[in-house]
Amino acid sequence: MKILGATSPVRLPIGHSDYRRLRLDRLTYVDKTMWMADVIDNAAPVLLVPRPRRFGKTLNMSTMRYFLGRSAEDRAWMFDDTEVWSADDGRYRQHFQRYPVIYLTLKDLKKTTWEACAEQLARLLASAVRELMRSAPAERKPSSDDLRMAQMGLDTTPINAFTDMLLIASKWIWNATGERAVILIDEYDSPLHAAWQYGYWDEAVSFFRDFLSAGLKDNEALFKGVLTGILRVSKEGLFSGMNHVLTASTLNDTLASAFGFTESEVVALARLAGHEDRMEALRTWYNGYRFGELHPQQVYNPWSILYFLTEPGNGPRPFWKNTSDNILVRQMLVRHAAQAGPWFETLLRGESVRLLLDENVALQDLAERADEVIGLLLFSGYLTPSAIEPTEEGVWVSVRIPNLEVRSVFVDTFQAWLRQGLIVPEAPGKNDPLDAMAAAMLRGDAADFEEQLESRLIHMLSYHDVSREPVEAVYQAFIVGMLVQMKDTHRVASNREAGFGRADVLIVPHQPGPGAVLELKRVSRRETPEEALQRAVKQLTERQYAREVRASGATEVHQYAVVFDGKQCWVQTVPELGREWIHSAHSETPPPCTLA
Repeated sequence: MKILGATSPVRLPIGHSDYRRLRLDRLTYVDKTMWMADVIDNAAPVLLVPRPRRFGKTLNMSTMRYFLGRSAEDRAWMFDDTEVWSADDGRYRQHFQRYPVIYLTLKDLKKTTWEACAEQLARLLASAVRELMRSAPAERKPSSDDLRMAQMGLDTTPINAFTDMLLIASKWIWNATGERAVILIDEYDSPLHAAWQYGYWDEAVSFFRDFLSAGLKDNEALFKGVLTGILRVSKEGLFSGMNHVLTASTLNDTLASAFGFTESEVVALARLAGHEDRMEALRTWYNGYRFGELHPQQVYNPWSILYFLTEPGNGPRPFWKNTSDNILVRQMLVRHAAQAGPWFETLLRGESVRLLLDENVALQDLAERADEVIGLLLFSGYLTPSAIEPTEEGVWVSVRIPNLEVRSVFVDTFQAWLRQGLIVPEAPGKNDPLDAMAAAMLRGDAADFEEQLESRLIHMLSYHDVSREPVEAVYQAFIVGMLVQMKDTHRVASNREAGFGRADVLIVPHQPGPGAVLELKRVSRRETPEEALQRAVKQLTERQYAREVRASGATEVHQYAVVFDGKQCWVQTVPELGREWIHSAHSETPPPCTLA
């Protein structure tokens, strides 16, 4: 571990993503150059490195560009004091300024139409081609094909003319220099986020699938390809057929310490800045990320560390929360608010949520897949794994909120978005504030409770959510998610031991007042809604879940049998057993029930 450019007072590189400028200005730099050695030594020809925003992706890509890229400038002054320069007796210097580099950053491709995106992309690709041609020897005379590439980017050049650009350009420069090309693509998924948001997904994926496949798959003119981004976009969407791409995600050990700051690096920076005595606060606020599986690294958010050490003020603050475009996260939380609510309640209690994780994020399915929300938050840096368990059915991951900084995002921002998603747009007067359904439930108004619950089912629950097993768990999460807004006055618990079994949903007051119990059933193929209701009624009566709510201080307990069939629901009240029923509930006929 090395800290370069240390001065007094320390000059930290906030917002700097160009390695040459950072070294030219003699700013303090946490030496991450050994990540290039790891890439060079890796047998995979192409690496995909997804990391959260502001974790040093662009700076690392810039470092590699200057180290590997051919140039008339002697760049030894940028690297002669770095770890990679002297590592393994200087072995990596044989790669220094050796390769023609095709460098693309797609971070600003966020247009609202495919036509505008394609036009900007064509100019970007043409500029990269012209820069590549400048790195060729002067004696290399351009052929007609070379001239055609140099003319790319004019307004009349369609984007499809660039489909084979990476392949053609890398082969041409290989012939011109005798060296295979290095292809670096920073923030490769940025235009895909925009495509999903603005409705031109099919056009964007169609182009980028062909573009990346042509340049990165079986390209004999390629030395190394590296892509960075936030998400590993589903192979079916983008990397179809490219099985040679190695993903160095936060869930495996490849490049685990290359992005973000490790404990020793933060201690060294804090000492240089004169704030070593604030380390405990820094750990609480900005540490907590776990990158890696077998040999996990504890990682700090570098953006916030640099800001705090520059402006410590009265203490740590959430510097990172407003630095990124959260439109995708916001849309997903609003869309799946009810299903995500229970997860958030668990996470905010400091506990972990366990799920079967697919590392390939299918952006095109996000609108219909509530279970993708947690994966999206994990790869975006809002959650971190606390345990990784590979099994025959896939990888089970337990995720948690990493630190106080991110927890503030959940409390201040995400909960507001969840609440927004729980309001039915067609009836704002009835659902804003979101207390009407809870109030109906707590006053025993089954008819109103049923009406509002079904309205939310219609507007907020996807048929995709209820087409997979276990369906009752989906409805349970949906209801708990809508009721977590009661947290100031009630504790909402699911699958909690109560009475003689496990209740689906308990609503327990913090202070003396009304509570509720919900038993949820799905109409099976061989029964009517009325028969399903009677199953729920029987279970409520026999297992006496209400005793738990009453014992916790409820002055009255409203019991509901709730039955679902797709987006329809039926609610029936079940009177709480009085003392005369307590000992005979298992043998006698239950009290009469009221059908809403």
